[in-house]
Amino acid sequence: MVPTVDTVRYQYLTQTLIKNLCPVMLVGPVGTGKTSVAENTLSKLDPKSYSVLSVNMSAQTSSNNVQDIIESRVEKRTKGVYVPIGGKKLLTFMDDFNMPAKDTFGSQPPLELIKLWLDYGFWYDRMKQTQKYIKVRFMFLIYKSTS
Repeated sequence: MVPTVDTVRYQYLTQTLIKNLCPVMLVGPVGTGKTSVAENTLSKLDPKSYSVLSVNMSAQTSSNNVQDIIESRVEKRTKGVYVPIGGKKLLTFMDDFNMPAKDTFGSQPPLELIKLWLDYGFWYDRMKQTQKYIKVRFMFLIYKSTS
């Protein structure tokens, strides 16, 4: 990636947000370098401290898929609390966040799951119907707008 004023600016902002434990959402038209900025930021993280999980969303992505993928990278610490494997900080990178298909009610279940997690810090165990607190603090969301 050739650095421009904009990419350097976005790089700085994303790194600062990650250091302050804030989720990051990059929004813009196709071809503006959102994924490149995110991937460049991720490549600069210390692999001893951070683990990166990439989830490529599509029209076929379901909330079950997203939950299973993220749960595969965490381990149970105490009752109902799950943390990243190996004591690292897990950064979840979700590309094409806007892509999951809408259901009959107009909602996008994978996005609703992520919203529940970001707002309240948990989602439900689908078998036991209990709360699972997933202690993954960082999130990179890439939303590609059509206009």
